[in-house]
Amino acid sequence: MKYVRVLIAIVAICTAMLAIPFMRESSKLRTDAPIIDGERYIVVIIPSYKNSAWVEKNLGTLFAQNYSNYHVIYIDDCSPDDTFERAQRYVQATGQSERVTLIHNTERRG
Repeated sequence: MKYVRVLIAIVAICTAMLAIPFMRESSKLRTDAPIIDGERYIVVIIPSYKNSAWVEKNLGTLFAQNYSNYHVIYIDDCSPDDTFERAQRYVQATGQSERVTLIHNTERRG
């Protein structure tokens, strides 16, 4: 049993070592991202399902960033709760309507 645990630990360490270079590379901003107003323009896509309790925190965290050259696409995937309505109210209340596209799927798309 002791050897199995050691083997599992070795496999986990090797997997992490192989993944780290890919994670570092993917975290860099693409060099071909369009530049608008002197900064790279990014689009943040937020898929959401039954997220009523967190929608305001999710969007509020984005709105509080210092970086301002972005657009948000918020997609509610036919949530049975009031996620989409809360997102609409929050975006309007914070004056971010120009920066956010809200999409409400009428059926689950996964």
